[in-house]
Amino acid sequence: REQSAHRGLWNSLSFQNRSVTQHQAMTLIRKHPSIRELNLTGVPGLTARALDAALAQLPHLEGLTLGQVTIHEDLLKSCCERCPQLARLEIAEPVVPAGPAVDFKVLHHNLQELVLVCARLGRIFVNAQKLEKLAIRHVHAGLMLIVAPSLTDLDLSASKLTDNMLRNALASSPNLTALNLRECTYLSDGTLRQAAAQCPLLRAADLSYCPNLGMEGVHFPALTSLNLTGCDGVKSASVLSLNFCVALEDLSLDECTITQARVALPRLRRFSCNGCRSLRSLTLHCPMLTHVSVQACSLLWSVEVHSSALASLSLRHLLELRSVSLQCPALLRVEISDCDRLADDVFAALSDVRACPALRSLSLDQCEGLTRGELRGASLRTLSLVGCKGLERLEAACESLREVWLNDCDRLAYVKLAPVGIEDQLDLGICPRLEELHLQAPSLVALKLCGCGMISTLELNCPSLVTLNTA
Repeated sequence: REQSAHRGLWNSLSFQNRSVTQHQAMTLIRKHPSIRELNLTGVPGLTARALDAALAQLPHLEGLTLGQVTIHEDLLKSCCERCPQLARLEIAEPVVPAGPAVDFKVLHHNLQELVLVCARLGRIFVNAQKLEKLAIRHVHAGLMLIVAPSLTDLDLSASKLTDNMLRNALASSPNLTALNLRECTYLSDGTLRQAAAQCPLLRAADLSYCPNLGMEGVHFPALTSLNLTGCDGVKSASVLSLNFCVALEDLSLDECTITQARVALPRLRRFSCNGCRSLRSLTLHCPMLTHVSVQACSLLWSVEVHSSALASLSLRHLLELRSVSLQCPALLRVEISDCDRLADDVFAALSDVRACPALRSLSLDQCEGLTRGELRGASLRTLSLVGCKGLERLEAACESLREVWLNDCDRLAYVKLAPVGIEDQLDLGICPRLEELHLQAPSLVALKLCGCGMISTLELNCPSLVTLNTA
């Protein structure tokens, strides 16, 4: 108790999620003038006079958070004038009084981070020479003027700001490295083209859900991460122009209305195009690509991937997918499931030793359009064709193959596994229409053919076989 009352021990004080009155909060603040971080969110009825008196007691304050406080000029003036060392100011969901629109004016020489969330204002003025991070989210304003030459991180997401206001904000921020304009509905290509010229250091941009954005002629030389999710104006030609952003490492085109995407970026590592319901053709020539996400693209019929780094590929619920072409020497796992239009050519594409020489696991589950499969490969260890109800013939010459799953392959009549490396047990009793089996498995111990009542040809080359169950 004696230590907790010591003035010098208190560096941070938060009233968030606390049941305290304004008087109790002010009393505690006066007892601890050395605090550097203060959160007054949740203090009911906080007045500008009480805040001014509290801040006058805190000469060393560096961080201030206000929530649901009535905003007006005197309050902001107190924050700026009473706290010369203030480095971070956050005002969330302020109460705007009825009457004329309130201006938001912040002038501070040492402020480094400013956050304003959820407000309807008249004008916004920010003049902070050392400001590095500015977030104005979910804000309506009639005018915005920002003077912050040191700004590196700008977040204006979901704010109702005109294209001209956005353009002026970007023009005054030449050192930007991170930009978030998500749901800025008035953002135009012209503003972005200007930003590309005036913000050469920009590395990350979230431009998702900007309906007027087409990305035509927009080239950011240093950009490494770009999110264009839900940008209806982005078309196939726009995707081609993105190939000029040669530093890109992360690209998201989710929910865009493109019909084809051809991406050739030397440094791209992550690519996503989920929910592109008009997309028909996808081609990726990206040697450093390690992650691909393609889901809910209902019209996609062709996928081509060239990568020296991709280790795993998953394609699911692509109902029109017919063709898959891969040139991926590091690829270890492929999962293609619920793609009923997938053609038999996929087996040849995945057996090509020049295309996927390291492939260890292949799953084509629930691809009901497959009828004849022929696989060859020295590295393949696991093969799953569960639910391939149209499959009639399977041939595999994969000496390292250890596991084969053929459940619910109801039409499978011909199986040739020669040679394969299956060791313990192989159960083909789940294939009721099996007529012909050719098996070369030197290490196989047990073979189950229960339920294969239609089998007429059986050729076994299994010197280690101990158990053969045909009952």
